[in-house]
Amino acid sequence: GLVFGARTGQAGRWSRLVDGDINVRMFGAKGDGQNDDSAAIQAAIDAAAGDEVRIPAGRWLIRHSLRFRSPPGRNSAGLKLIGEGPSVTIIDSRVVEGPAILIEQAEAYRFATHGMLRDFDLFGDHAPLGKGHDQHGISMSGAWQYRMDRVVVSGFRGHGLMVPFVADRGGRFTEVDLVEGSNIAYRSKGGFLATV
Repeated sequence: GLVFGARTGQAGRWSRLVDGDINVRMFGAKGDGQNDDSAAIQAAIDAAAGDEVRIPAGRWLIRHSLRFRSPPGRNSAGLKLIGEGPSVTIIDSRVVEGPAILIEQAEAYRFATHGMLRDFDLFGDHAPLGKGHDQHGISMSGAWQYRMDRVVVSGFRGHGLMVPFVADRGGRFTEVDLVEGSNIAYRSKGGFLATV
């Protein structure tokens, strides 16, 4: 359960004491497909600071990008976002411009490393016609040695997975299911274009 304890004895100074993974429901996320869960999921990501964030079964509507940023001055543990399985945990992105999930660095050459995205659908089929060209599923800038298992990204008008800088070279794709139009890996600023 969730237990609060006084940190200094002063009113308003509380810290969360928890044993185990962070669950987005601890921060008020509903997962009902109706309420905007962006702020609650973001609060869970911020509180976890690289520990696992669990997203249970449900349809989790987001209207703002979920951001994970490595802290300035050092490398850090990467984002670990874990669902209960594709078609079971669905992140329903209503972000029209920008990525649904953004992994970035606070300063150059400080990276979020060994992150994991696992067991969820990321769905983005909500941009109006003529808009959403910069609507992406996942954007990874300053992310090293990430692993994605059983993540389904679909419906975005931009890229499903975007790795925008040439310095972020290297990718290994195993057991990738390709659908029409998804077999091109492209980096607009890095001169990189490859067929998977």
